[in-house]
Amino acid sequence: MKLRLIALLLALATLLTLTLSSCSEESLDPDDGWHPAGYQLASNKNLDYTLFVPETWSVDISTGVLTASTIGGNVSMVVTSVESGTTLVGFLETYETQFDPAFVDFTYVVEGQDMLLQNGKVAAKKYVYTAKVTGNDYQFMQVVAILDHTAYIFTFTALAAKYASLVESVEGILEHLSFDAVKDAAVTD
Repeated sequence: MKLRLIALLLALATLLTLTLSSCSEESLDPDDGWHPAGYQLASNKNLDYTLFVPETWSVDISTGVLTASTIGGNVSMVVTSVESGTTLVGFLETYETQFDPAFVDFTYVVEGQDMLLQNGKVAAKKYVYTAKVTGNDYQFMQVVAILDHTAYIFTFTALAAKYASLVESVEGILEHLSFDAVKDAAVTD
């Protein structure tokens, strides 16, 4: 009986080792065709970030701003250069001044929540707010990060009635968002 138990444990250990070995050889690089299950690559090689969106969403980069949309909502990623020494908080203080004049009935739901992107490697701030645009109620989520003199502004916009049903998909998008500056730094470390 004891020998059978030892043989079973050895067989399980061997199986686990083979499984882990095969997983570690799999490339997680989108250039090799990898993507999270249920997602499609939305960014391209000309961008310095990698963004995946749900397979059912439509992707458009024809305007120079990456957008992806579904019924009732969309996401976009805007990238802009910032001066050397610009902090995330300093950038956001300037950026926030543009909110109030642009929207009617602007109200924060979440204001400047700290968050981490790319498996805890990139500090970001999250803002969620509601506003009226052309008479319709919308809810927005913006996540902003600064890396190497570049500000990345991820925006999720949804009809207020659709926000709750889409936010889980958007959180999945953010979970898989990665930046080349961090990937390159990881390679050289």
